[in-house]
Amino acid sequence: MAFLWGRRNTILAAMVILLLFTAWLRLRFWVDFVEWPDEVWSVWHVRGTLNDALLRTPYDWPPLFTVTSWLWVQFAGATLEASRYLMILISLVGIACTYRAAHYAFRQLTPALLSALVYAVTGFAIFTSIEVRAYAVLYALGAAAVWLVLRWIKMPDLRRSVPLVVTLVMMLYTSYTAIVFVGYLALFALWMKPRLFRQWLIVGLGVLVLILPLVPGFLNASAGRINIPAGALLPFGDQMTLIYRLFGGQSAFFISLIVAAVVVLVAFVRHTESRRLILALIPWVLAPVLAYVALRYREYVSPRYLWWVLLGLALFIGAAAAYAPRPLRWAALMFFVVLPLFPVDFNDYRLGIRSAAPMRAMMGWLAERIQPGDALVIDPNCDCGEPHVWDYFLPQYFPGGLPIVAEPGDAARVWYLSEDGAQDTRLVTAINNGRNAGEFVGPWYFLLRLFEGAPLREGADFDGRVALRGAEIVGQRRAFAEGEALTVQLWWAAVEPLDADYSFSVALIDNRGNIVSQADGPAPVPSSQWETGKAYPDSRILHIPTGLNFITDYRLVVTVYQWWDNLRLTPAENEFWRTTPDDYLLLQTITIKAW
Repeated sequence: MAFLWGRRNTILAAMVILLLFTAWLRLRFWVDFVEWPDEVWSVWHVRGTLNDALLRTPYDWPPLFTVTSWLWVQFAGATLEASRYLMILISLVGIACTYRAAHYAFRQLTPALLSALVYAVTGFAIFTSIEVRAYAVLYALGAAAVWLVLRWIKMPDLRRSVPLVVTLVMMLYTSYTAIVFVGYLALFALWMKPRLFRQWLIVGLGVLVLILPLVPGFLNASAGRINIPAGALLPFGDQMTLIYRLFGGQSAFFISLIVAAVVVLVAFVRHTESRRLILALIPWVLAPVLAYVALRYREYVSPRYLWWVLLGLALFIGAAAAYAPRPLRWAALMFFVVLPLFPVDFNDYRLGIRSAAPMRAMMGWLAERIQPGDALVIDPNCDCGEPHVWDYFLPQYFPGGLPIVAEPGDAARVWYLSEDGAQDTRLVTAINNGRNAGEFVGPWYFLLRLFEGAPLREGADFDGRVALRGAEIVGQRRAFAEGEALTVQLWWAAVEPLDADYSFSVALIDNRGNIVSQADGPAPVPSSQWETGKAYPDSRILHIPTGLNFITDYRLVVTVYQWWDNLRLTPAENEFWRTTPDDYLLLQTITIKAW
C-alpha cells in the first residue's frame, strides 16, 4: 500500500511532526518560565470588563492584544499559565504559515520545512512564543503576512487581497512597531512584481483607511519613544554579534548564517532567475545594520524592536537550502533539530535579570511553609517586584491575605525579603534579635529567608537554670496512627549562664505511666555554650510503635536532667503547661489510633 501514501501525506506527516516538536520545545518551559512585570501586566490589566481593560492599555500599544487577552481570559481563566498556553497555540499557526510562505518562495519541500524549523527552534522564537506579550501574536501574523503577500503576487485578485489587508491591519493594531515591517512588505511586493503597482496601491489604500483610528496614538507613542534615551550602542561588531546571537539563542547559530550566506552568494552568481528574490531578502536580514546606523539607540537595535528579522533569517536559510546540495540540506535539518536541545539563557531577552523576580516560585514556596502568627518584612532597599505583580499573585497564593509589616515586632517567625548585600542594617539587627536564620529561597536579588525565634518570651523554667520557650508538633497534628513518626520542635534558653551540658528528653507516656516512645540526648548546641537572652531550636523525632493495646490517649512530656547522675531539674508550671508528679512538663495530649 506504499504507493497510496503520496506526496501530500508526506508533507502532512512532516508538518505534524514539526508542530509537535515545536509545542514540546515550548511546553518544557510553560510553567517554570520566570515571569517578569510586563508579562504579568498582560494578564493583570484585562480584569473586569473589556472597557476596563482598554482603559488600562498603555499609550504606546494599540488595542488588539488587549482585546485578544481579555477574550481568552473569559474563556480559560486569568492564570498566567492559561495565557502562556494561548501564546504557544498562536506560535504553531506562525510555524505553519512560515512553511506556506517558504513553499511559495522556493517551490520545494525541504527548504520550506527548514525555514519553518528555523522559525520554530531558535531561542528568541521559543521565548517569544511563551511570554504573554503582543510579540507572540506578531510572531504568527508576520509569517501569515509574508505568505499572503507571496500568494497575492502570484494572483492579485479580490479573494486574495481581502485576507492580506486584514492581516496587515491586524499587525498594525497589535504593535506600532509593525509599521516598519509592513513598509518593507510593500517594497518587497513592488520589487518582486513592479507591474502590480496599481493593484498594490489599492491594497495599501485599504490598509490606510482601516488604520486611520491608530494615527493619533501612533504619533503620540512615537514622540514619547523618541524623547526617551534607550542606552548607548555597543561598538558595531559587538552589537551585531549580540543581536544575531540573541535571535538564534546560541552562538552556534552564526555557523548556519555563515554557511547560508556563502551558498546564497554562489546562487546569486550562478542562478540569474533567483537574483530578484535574493536581493529582496538581503535588506531584511541586514535590518539590524540599518537600525544601528539610523536609530543609534541600543534598545531599538534589539530583537524586541526588530522581531520580524527572525522570519527573514529563517527564509534566508531556506533560500540557501534551495540551492544547496542534498547532503548539506539534511545536515542543516539535523543541525536545527539539535540546536534547541542545548540550554539558552532566556534572561538575555529581558531588560535585566533583576526585572524578572521569581514571584510565583517564592509565593508558592512560602504558602507551603507559612504558619499563623508569621510576618513578612520587605527590606526598603529591595526592588522586590512591581506593585501590580504582587496584586496579581497574592490572592492566588494567599486568599486570606499575607501579613506584610514594616517592623518584625514580637513575631516569633519573620520572613525577610531582601536583596543580598543591600539590606537595611537597622532592620537586620531588629530581625536577628532573638531569632535564628533558617531556610531560604530565591536568587540574591530576591532572597526570602526565615528568621525563627521562640514563640514565648518567658516560657517555663527548670530549677531557674533552663527555660522552655516554646514547643509544638510539626504540622500541628493531634492524631496519629501506629507506626508513624512525629516531630516535636522545641526552643530552649538559658535563664542564667550555664556551666554544664544538660540532657533533654521528649517522651510519649500512656495512662499507666509507661514510656512508649522517647527521644533523649543533648541539645544540638551544648547548653554550656548558650548565651542568655537567646533561644536555641531543638528538633526531636518520636517513632510510634505498633501493638499499643487500643490505648488512645498519650501524654507528650519533656524533661531536663543531669546526664552524669540522671537527676531531673524540677519544672515550673505556667499558663501553658502543667507538671506531672515525676517532674515532667506536660506539653499536650495526643491520640494514637491502634488496631
